[in-house]
Amino acid sequence: MSQGEFAAAIQLFDEAGGARYSGAAAAFRVLSLALAPDGGASLWLYRRVAGFAALAEAVYRLVARYRVAAYHWSRLLWGAERFPSTWYLVSWLFLGSIRVSQRFVADLMT
Repeated sequence: MSQGEFAAAIQLFDEAGGARYSGAAAAFRVLSLALAPDGGASLWLYRRVAGFAALAEAVYRLVARYRVAAYHWSRLLWGAERFPSTWYLVSWLFLGSIRVSQRFVADLMT
């Protein structure tokens, strides 16, 4: 395996079967291992839906080829954090429940 192959795409080595996966195939397999032990929907689509694998690989190659531009676009579209903080929703719900309960108690007291 060359250094260029490592630089071009994600690589996944399956110790159990001895197989090597690269690009979108490796990405979908990593996601399925991390998120869904049964394989996950994305890996199922990759394996079974005609044309999905070819399209996924083409998109993966495009993003990999223009990594820096893709990074800047993602920062522009989604901001500095790639994953939105879940605390905003929890805080909003908590504070909202306090406001509702305050209004309810105020109505009971009048």
